[in-house]
Amino acid sequence: MKSSRLKELIRRYQSGKASPAERYIVDRWLESFQQDDGNGAGVEETGYLTSFQQTVLDRAFATGKPSVKHRPHWARWAAAALLLSVVSMSLWFYTQQSGAGGAQVPEGITQTVSTGIRQVKRLMLPDSTIVFLNANTSLEVAADFGTHERVVKLVGEAYFEVQRDTLKPFKVQTDGLEVKVLGTLFNVNAYQTLDDIQVAVNAGKVQVSDQNQVLALLHAEEGLTYNRQTASFQRSQLSSTKASSWREGVSVLAEASFAMLAQVLHNYYGIELLSTDNKVRSTAYNFTVRSTRTLEQTMVQLCEMLTKKYRKEGNRIIIY
Repeated sequence: MKSSRLKELIRRYQSGKASPAERYIVDRWLESFQQDDGNGAGVEETGYLTSFQQTVLDRAFATGKPSVKHRPHWARWAAAALLLSVVSMSLWFYTQQSGAGGAQVPEGITQTVSTGIRQVKRLMLPDSTIVFLNANTSLEVAADFGTHERVVKLVGEAYFEVQRDTLKPFKVQTDGLEVKVLGTLFNVNAYQTLDDIQVAVNAGKVQVSDQNQVLALLHAEEGLTYNRQTASFQRSQLSSTKASSWREGVSVLAEASFAMLAQVLHNYYGIELLSTDNKVRSTAYNFTVRSTRTLEQTMVQLCEMLTKKYRKEGNRIIIY
């Protein structure tokens, strides 16, 4: 492959025009420079990672005056050629595993699309709306979708890029909430294992209702957390990109419950996370889970943060 293709990939990444698959590949490559030795020490903060990424990109494709110490021209592009081959193989792997290439949901029949452990799927609905399904998620699309309105039923987590249609509102129904939009970008987390349903808006406006009333009209960079048990809700300002970063193999937990942590680890590794320790179960977790890390690396890092230990019993992980 030619070096021009590599440059174009990097330029698309820097300008924010890269596809989810392309961002996934470049992010994994950048992370490979800073992976620890498996002891779990040192979680990168977002600000540092952004700075690190820019530094790597600047050094790899600097157009200004060269520094005194530099690699030979042939070595620089030999490394670039190696990256291209890795990108090609990784892109194929990502597409095969996550369904990044997308699948068209047919019209006229009721269809339920599901994902399993460590699987993300990209769908195109009959109205050209794009939906990303997180792991362990199901989405039901009715046969009459788009006839009078556009309604889907969600169990799990999904990110929606809704095509605007003022005559046919788009509705996402979950167990407890309904999210109504005309055309926008937003994320809904509604796993049945969790008491809370979370809605995060990237762009546009989203109306959130329960069975009795309209709860809120959310705008970009706003979110809502609804508790199914108490029917209470709380609005918040947030980084919507973090809420949907799972599409690229990174789940950023902020003040998350133990149940949310357990769901995320189940999505990535297929394990059941358990603990009878009150500290472990009551901690509000600020933690990042990455698909590039092994289960062992993640658990060592998590337990170091908690000053706890863990043991594995079959498919269960117990923190004590």
